[in-house]
Amino acid sequence: MATELAQVAVGALTVVPRRGADGVVVRDVVPTRLVPQLDAEVATVGSHLDWMTRRVGAYPFRSYGSLIADADLGFALETQTLSLYDLSFYQDTPEGYWGPVMVHELAHQWFGDSVAPSRWGDIWQNEGHATWYEFQYAAEKGFLAEDTGIADLTDLMKAIYARSDLWRAAYGPPGAPTSGDVDELFNVNVYYGGALGPDRAPARPFRAVAAELFPKVDVKSSTLTSG
Repeated sequence: MATELAQVAVGALTVVPRRGADGVVVRDVVPTRLVPQLDAEVATVGSHLDWMTRRVGAYPFRSYGSLIADADLGFALETQTLSLYDLSFYQDTPEGYWGPVMVHELAHQWFGDSVAPSRWGDIWQNEGHATWYEFQYAAEKGFLAEDTGIADLTDLMKAIYARSDLWRAAYGPPGAPTSGDVDELFNVNVYYGGALGPDRAPARPFRAVAAELFPKVDVKSSTLTSG
């Protein structure tokens, strides 16, 4: 396991078992005092898992779920088999935002966790795929405007493409960021620019590349292009 995917949580926590699927054990870890308040939101992980496995094949680990931190972290993280979110993530944003982000972190279990990058310049392969499935889910569920500010997936990808030269000038190409600073390494071009790969590449050669980079992903069933 890549060290960036490890976590330690200390506190009054409750392990909440969920409905599993295809042999995957689903459980969430929630601050005990917040279980009644957050249960409905966190429980959506089961439907997200169903959605992803229909697109990329079998889940690559034995268990999955969410860990909710009773804190204001300001980010979500794809920690392996137990994605990390903070309390404000659910309290201060609508489902149209937190739902697609939960799918983004789940997608990382295939793209970035089961297969991790060998160098930081490769993180666009993790983030680009995860962002692409986030967009796909948001568009399908009618959440895209809340998630990105643009309601139509084609319009969103066109807007990303139109900004790509500006982002490259500011941060470098998705696969070769010009700065190693963490705030600039994980930049918008790595996420949104990286999502242009699965969106615009011809299906057959892109699936061949994906099969080599992510051998545990069932690329034959994967939706890799928007049209």
